[in-house]
Amino acid sequence: MGLRISTIALIFIATVSNMFGFNEVDSLRKHINQLKAKSTNSKQLIDAYNELAQLLITRDPKQSIHNADTAIYLSLEIQYRKGEVAAYIISANSYDQLQNLDSSIALANRALNLAKNTSNKQAIVAANTILGNSYFSKGDVERSISHYLNSLSISETDPSLDFNTAST
Repeated sequence: MGLRISTIALIFIATVSNMFGFNEVDSLRKHINQLKAKSTNSKQLIDAYNELAQLLITRDPKQSIHNADTAIYLSLEIQYRKGEVAAYIISANSYDQLQNLDSSIALANRALNLAKNTSNKQAIVAANTILGNSYFSKGDVERSISHYLNSLSISETDPSLDFNTAST
């Protein structure tokens, strides 16, 4: 009897947490549609696409990539580098989830180069971490460790990046 109740409780918890996750996704989609109705392109719209893509990385990586691609395209139109870098990082993470490591590495390198040009430490750390993960998955431990160490050395110099230091 106890096992049956525990199983039912786990199913209920999983269902409720999925419902809240989908509510968040649906809410962001509505927000994006509202922003699109107001204007053709804005930083707010790009940030919303990136936020949606971020939420979908583990739930639906292909849809995450689609939203990140939209954010990249819109960012390029208005030269919004912060949005572009974020979208490349999200897309690289999504490709990593799909085990498409070559695409993940290419996008993370693109994000890393843009982040360095804009001195965006958080993006530099994130791109290096993704590169470390992807190279590790490919079995290239030397490159993996090099990127992890780059990520760690940068995140240790900035207290606002404490989370990154711990995750690296």
